[in-house]
Amino acid sequence: MPWWKPKRRLDMDKFRAKHMPEVTDEATKSQVTSTIERAMSAWSSRDWDGFAAEWEFGAFDNLPLEAEWREMFDTHGGDSAEWTVGLREIHRSKSIGRAVSANSVQISSLKDWIISVITEIDVRWPNGNRWSGGVSFDLKPVDSGVRIVYVELPLAEMASSRDADTSETDIDGSM
Repeated sequence: MPWWKPKRRLDMDKFRAKHMPEVTDEATKSQVTSTIERAMSAWSSRDWDGFAAEWEFGAFDNLPLEAEWREMFDTHGGDSAEWTVGLREIHRSKSIGRAVSANSVQISSLKDWIISVITEIDVRWPNGNRWSGGVSFDLKPVDSGVRIVYVELPLAEMASSRDADTSETDIDGSM
């Protein structure tokens, strides 16, 4: 058999059960949801202290530091949007991935477990525009609950939705 053809297929269910066990504890799910909601509410209201309180910046190598998040916050935060957060998947993991380009993710192995979450987020702006989609968050358990260590926010896509002209036009382009 050629070297590029695998001898057997990886059973993803078994892999996930062993390396990424699902979080079923309702208290943890509630803490995760509340933490994300508080952070996104602070983002929307341009409350840096409230946003930063839900984070543990620099918790792991290769992740944006507080100064980088502050720059993103100053550029994109404060748009008075309403954020609705729902959990799609929540599991424990000993690795964290960071997008470094459109086609590349940098994976870092960790010594301790983190909580990886895929959320379904709905963002509504005062102008009536909205954006919905999946957003991944990574959180670290701490004595007082959980803190966000990384999130991959699609900021350009969200800004495009926020700024889109939603006025109706006729086929000929007139109003």
